[in-house]
Amino acid sequence: MLLVLRRYGYPPLQVHYLGKAATFLLLYAFPVLLLADGEGWLATLAEPFAWALTIWGTALYLLAGVLYVAQVVGIVRAERSAPAAGAVP
Repeated sequence: MLLVLRRYGYPPLQVHYLGKAATFLLLYAFPVLLLADGEGWLATLAEPFAWALTIWGTALYLLAGVLYVAQVVGIVRAERSAPAAGAVP
């Protein structure tokens, strides 16, 4: 999407807190997944939390991506529908 924005002369979009939340969840998911890969009561306890963090983090990343695409589509549509500069009505 950044290439499309650059083509129309726009700067990168602001970062969504949704993407930040996804990063936070996945940063916690990876070590907990490693812990869950072991044996014993701690691994058994960690497994559902590890998968929950992984699934939620991935879902939030996908949702953040969809929001970015929707924003860029809106910008491009507005750019195309705007009258050309210097055009006589």
